Amino acid sequence: MGTKRFMSLGLVVAALSIVMTSINTVSADSTSSFIPSKNAQSSITGFASGVTVNEKSIPLYDVNGKQFPRLLGEGTSWRVDIQNTVDGNIYYRVGNNEFVKGEQVVLYKNDSGNIKISTKAPADLYNRSGVRISRSLAPNTVWHTDRFITINGISYVRVATNEYVQTGDFVAVD
Repeated sequence: MGTKRFMSLGLVVAALSIVMTSINTVSADSTSSFIPSKNAQSSITGFASGVTVNEKSIPLYDVNGKQFPRLLGEGTSWRVDIQNTVDGNIYYRVGNNEFVKGEQVVLYKNDSGNIKISTKAPADLYNRSGVRISRSLAPNTVWHTDRFITINGISYVRVATNEYVQTGDFVAVD
């Protein structure tokens, strides 16, 4: 009778080991690990905190550049951790095997601080596309900023939702 119990216990342990191995395998496959395509070059983007959608809505792509039927809305911001290049197009990962095309978003870096407008005339404001809007900031006024972006080689900081001032128009203050 003791031998039967020992064998039964051994079978239960073996069965549990197989089940636990299967669970671990499934769990490992369902993580957000990055598997680049054959044509892709991947790297962690230390220069950016995220991306903001610059158009009305944009599609998502998989790691190979194949478009998904899901869209991201205009003005929404997403954290990024991987830059992927497929057929010369740059993509940024916003989710598990979900990428956005680099040309449809603006990269940003979170950077909190205060600035003082240093121009003699009011400083023009720009939207996230780098287009001047009909508002400006008065000289010698202090503003809080939380985000830094570069568009077409020009650097800006955000002072309000979709309102940016060029870096040459202010000085940093405490």
